[in-house]
Amino acid sequence: GPIVGPPALPEGAFRSDRRLAALVAAARRGEPLEVVRGEGRQFVAAEDVARAVAAAIEAPDASGAYLCVDREITTWESIARRAVELTQSTSDVVIADPPPETPAPRFDDTRLTTLLGSHLDSQAAMQRHLGHLAGATPGCR
Repeated sequence: GPIVGPPALPEGAFRSDRRLAALVAAARRGEPLEVVRGEGRQFVAAEDVARAVAAAIEAPDASGAYLCVDREITTWESIARRAVELTQSTSDVVIADPPPETPAPRFDDTRLTTLLGSHLDSQAAMQRHLGHLAGATPGCR
């Protein structure tokens, strides 16, 4: 899944999913943030990718591909609301209803969970990622 989290070093390289960056930029401008109810993605924290790679290297029976994603979908609505909060914006979050019969796709994390012994949770990394995009000091919001 798309990787989230702040740069490892203060002046380190940083890349962001374009939709995350667009939501934060729109919030900074005070524009409405338009999202579809229930839509989202399964993200992964950068540190969890490193942990998964290390576990796969060390596991004697690990083979094949591992899909490295958070078990839960993070909705664009929750991301938009966090962007508004972190930028202290006056933006409205406008939520459209999804087209009928459009279930949110979800990737299976069973193999990764078996390898790591637990599910991944990208929420804290997402908060730090959005904070970095918003220009917030890490850990202060």
